[in-house]
Amino acid sequence: MIFNAYLLKYQMQTKKFLRRFENNELQHTLDFDEWMGEAWMLEALLQDKEEIEEIEFVD
Repeated sequence: MIFNAYLLKYQMQTKKFLRRFENNELQHTLDFDEWMGEAWMLEALLQDKEEIEEIEFVD
């Protein structure tokens, strides 16, 4: 998973990274922009998954 690579490289959990990035404590770099994009995508996919799992099918 890409998050593990960033965790190892920057010694920072994604939640901490997001907080620091959103508070402008970190400069924009290609890695940080990709990490942010991946985090947003994962959040959106998890929301979609949750919504799909709530669907009840009727026979």
